[in-house]
Amino acid sequence: MLAHSVELKPGFLNASVDIRESRMKIFRYALGNVFNSRSMYMRMRTESYREDFSKNTYYRFLNSAKTNWLRFTTLLSAAVVGNFMQRLTSENRKDVFIIDDTLFARCGYKCTEMVARVFDHADMRYRKGFRLLTLGWSDGNSFLPINFSLLKTSETSLESWI
Repeated sequence: MLAHSVELKPGFLNASVDIRESRMKIFRYALGNVFNSRSMYMRMRTESYREDFSKNTYYRFLNSAKTNWLRFTTLLSAAVVGNFMQRLTSENRKDVFIIDDTLFARCGYKCTEMVARVFDHADMRYRKGFRLLTLGWSDGNSFLPINFSLLKTSETSLESWI
């Protein structure tokens, strides 16, 4: 029955612990790739890939709907501000949240999905692109992004001005 498909190892009775540990292993690997300036593809090509999960598992983890990246970045930013940045700033400084609405231009790409006509407040003209809405924390000297969202306008077609 089910016992034939289960590999007996420490913690096999509590599957959620095993799943959490394997997800953390994949997450540590992904974070390590950022700091090593290497992708999984290049590690596999140079034969320096020595992990016990497959390429498909790695990419399924990154694209999983169960992984709440928004919550993760919020908690990570809160930990950085609370444990690191607060010790570096004076008590006299005011902590503020900054909401930034920046144009993310996509010039020269006719087939970019969900691109729209967006007004650029800096140049006072319309451009193709998205709005990058960023929430950040600042103490007046430092800026730490907490969350972001790539937004598009309600306009769905650009044929009138391409």
